Amino acid sequence: MPYSAAFRPYHLEHHKFLGIDGIDTDLPTRFEALFLQNVLGKAFFWLHRLLCWNFDCSTFQIFFYAIRPMFVKAQPLTPLHYFNILAQFLADYLLVSTFGWKPLIYLIFSSFLAGSLHPCAGHFIAEHYILSYTTPTKSKNESSIPFPEETFSYYGPLNWLCYNVGYHNEHHDFPFVPWTKLPKLREIAAEFYDDLPCHRSWSWVIWDFITSDGGKGLWGRVKREGKRLQIE
Repeated sequence: MPYSAAFRPYHLEHHKFLGIDGIDTDLPTRFEALFLQNVLGKAFFWLHRLLCWNFDCSTFQIFFYAIRPMFVKAQPLTPLHYFNILAQFLADYLLVSTFGWKPLIYLIFSSFLAGSLHPCAGHFIAEHYILSYTTPTKSKNESSIPFPEETFSYYGPLNWLCYNVGYHNEHHDFPFVPWTKLPKLREIAAEFYDDLPCHRSWSWVIWDFITSDGGKGLWGRVKREGKRLQIE
């Protein structure tokens, strides 16, 4: 899928407008939250990527991850987008014409597998969902209204395979620090991160998200309306 050109502007908006409906396309839609809130629904939230008959763009997490933002908030196409489309489909054509359809099918199913019940796919939930075992903190404003953290880091060994994507608090604080330097950032700014809730296992994140009754499931996201912080 031609995705690289579209990812950057959507990801920058995710950083700038974190938790704002209609802009932050990382937020689950109301459809997802309403219809996928029980154990079977939350399991389907992961397993549906392997079921090719489901073409709902708001829940087809991996295959439609490249398309979903355009349905939530369309952005104008630029020459870079068209170049991305041309380059990607040319690469697909060369792959199929040279080696047949099997390599392309392999890549497609690899994407589905890597985004479903795969340990590394736990980062999709771990980054911003509030799970049953995360400890709420208190806001630093005068009213001290309690609300949970909205971004979580993971400090387990799978960061070696995933370009340190687990250092997510650090990434949101300093989005222009390259992934190779995020562990060093965590080390030199430890006093800002040591007391924050974090994850140690992406596999446990998937299990807890699907099975826990204490968490909020797909409702477990901090959402903003203007400057007011709230929990949907």
